[in-house]
Amino acid sequence: SLVVVGASAMIAADLIVRTGRDIGSAIENAAFQVTTLISTTGYCTEDFDLWPQFCRCILVLVMLFGGCAGSTAGQKGNLRSPGRKSGKAAAAVRRDLRRVMHSREVRPITLDGHRVTEETVSSVSVFFFTYISILLLGTLILSLDNIDFTAAFTASLTAISNVGPGLGAVGPTCNFGFLSGISKLTM
Repeated sequence: SLVVVGASAMIAADLIVRTGRDIGSAIENAAFQVTTLISTTGYCTEDFDLWPQFCRCILVLVMLFGGCAGSTAGQKGNLRSPGRKSGKAAAAVRRDLRRVMHSREVRPITLDGHRVTEETVSSVSVFFFTYISILLLGTLILSLDNIDFTAAFTASLTAISNVGPGLGAVGPTCNFGFLSGISKLTM
């Protein structure tokens, strides 16, 4: 998938430049972490919480992108499936932006050469809005445990996306055991 390759390349480049890693190690670790997070496998080969901020931001986007694929996110071994709903949502956004710029133009949404129905676009939009709303509500509830925003957000994200590790206090070398019962129930 283009997302996996692109995210892995950007992380590997940042690891090489900012941490002085050798090319082979940077590519291997970046590709493994991106693949495991976008496919919701959740394995860790090292503590990516110690990586530069740019790398961690890309990993959070990968968690969001993979989990936003909905029911297809947990299909292990199918790297094409994470993002199907995200692809449809992106096509809808492109169409709506184009509609604003060219108000009289009528253009159907297509994905992989097939026309996407308005019903599908509507259901994807509802899914995306609900997903983001639950993510933010979960973050708010988890913040009641007095953890920082990064930990609260990534804990909520990893729970809703079925990813595995988060960042900070819920990072790859930590666990969720310290959270209150309300936070665990929320997740």
